[in-house]
Amino acid sequence: MPCTGPCSRPFRIVPSRLGPWLPWWLPFSQAFVANSIRPRLSCPSLFRSAAEGIPMNEEIDIESWTDSLVGKVLGTFGPRLKLVGIQGSRARGEARPDSDIDVVLIVEGLDDDDLAAYRALLATMPHGDLACGFTGSPELLAAWPRHDVFNLIQDTRVAFGSFDFMDTEFTADDAMLSAKVGASEIYHAMSHELVFAEGSLDAIVAVCVKSAFFVMRALHYAKTGEYPPSRTAMRELATEQEAMFLDAYDNPDAFGTEELAHALLAWSSSIVSL
Repeated sequence: MPCTGPCSRPFRIVPSRLGPWLPWWLPFSQAFVANSIRPRLSCPSLFRSAAEGIPMNEEIDIESWTDSLVGKVLGTFGPRLKLVGIQGSRARGEARPDSDIDVVLIVEGLDDDDLAAYRALLATMPHGDLACGFTGSPELLAAWPRHDVFNLIQDTRVAFGSFDFMDTEFTADDAMLSAKVGASEIYHAMSHELVFAEGSLDAIVAVCVKSAFFVMRALHYAKTGEYPPSRTAMRELATEQEAMFLDAYDNPDAFGTEELAHALLAWSSSIVSL
């Protein structure tokens, strides 16, 4: 059914494993939501195709992997390299075997040739097919909307350099806007799918369950000034409804899809209305 107005941004499922901080790319199974709703600056993996499997029993030493990456990007970009960081589940120590390696790379004066060089470099890295993340310049990131860059800064474990090129002191208003924007996208996704879905509700709910964690963290920061560093920490602070979404991420079969969809709809609506 065609639609206009707000639903003209369809939550369209695209068969791909492109690789994720545009809420940016959030892969699920062999697909991702084209205009996905993960906290903005996050990621799907660049070199992995839908046909390729990930060894489920292979451990990645993220410290060694990151050290190797820092050495390579220093050799490529020299003094222009301002920051290398890891974010997401691997930074939090909560990665699954097939989790992406979310890298934040900040290079002064970044241009198209630099992007191509970085892509080629990642192709030489072990597990480079899992690499994704945000790549940009310090001047660009410093100018990024505050509510959008909030989760990136808070979620990044810096391995080289620093964020000293920008203001990293976020206000309660920055965090609340981040929470409300994330919640509004969850609401739109759920209401859209409940009305217009054509077999994609399971996948969209899975995306929103994951996205809810980032909204929770921003909301907690807005209220307390503290940013929960992990899912484990967030669980200690979660409301009963928030705990439901954390449990659903850990155990996708714990709740029915419709039950989760309506719970996400009500929860996200309450946050947008704060």
